[in-house]
Amino acid sequence: MQIKVTVVQNVLKSATNKNGKEYKVHEVAYKNHSFQDKLEEAKVNSYNKLFPQVGEMQAGQSFLVDKEKNDGGFWEWQKISPISPTDIKDVPVETKTVKAAIGKSTYETPEERAKKQVYIVKQSAINYAIQALSPGAKTALKTEEILVLAQKFANWVFSDNPALAFDDIPDDFPGEVTVS
Repeated sequence: MQIKVTVVQNVLKSATNKNGKEYKVHEVAYKNHSFQDKLEEAKVNSYNKLFPQVGEMQAGQSFLVDKEKNDGGFWEWQKISPISPTDIKDVPVETKTVKAAIGKSTYETPEERAKKQVYIVKQSAINYAIQALSPGAKTALKTEEILVLAQKFANWVFSDNPALAFDDIPDDFPGEVTVS
């Protein structure tokens, strides 16, 4: 397969193989003009015959790249040929695109974290509702009863005055309970 690319970033890094031996690898971020200017990445390690040539690739330069799948099913660069920017539409590197795609944070935003916490509390509340309704049950639990009790548990967790939130939950043990 042959693709037209424009280099966005080329970073030389060190890596270690399974045997603990260190080697170098070029991580090349590029716009794939043959596929809707998609931002992609290729890793070319020091064992590859193209390693020296890849090391000379700089941001803004355009190339014709021949690549094919190796025995492991991974795409590997086989040949690199420089081409003129006029051979590619929209050659200028867009800094915004690069930062968004390469330097994009993988951390959750505060809003995403808060939403995730609500899901965790609800999931836990469902589990505890099932546990609370299961002892002594002579028939299968009803989904609606589980969800009503789970919502009460979740409401209690998120309430400002948790002491008042359980007043309407029926007492499973009427009378006095003694612990010996």
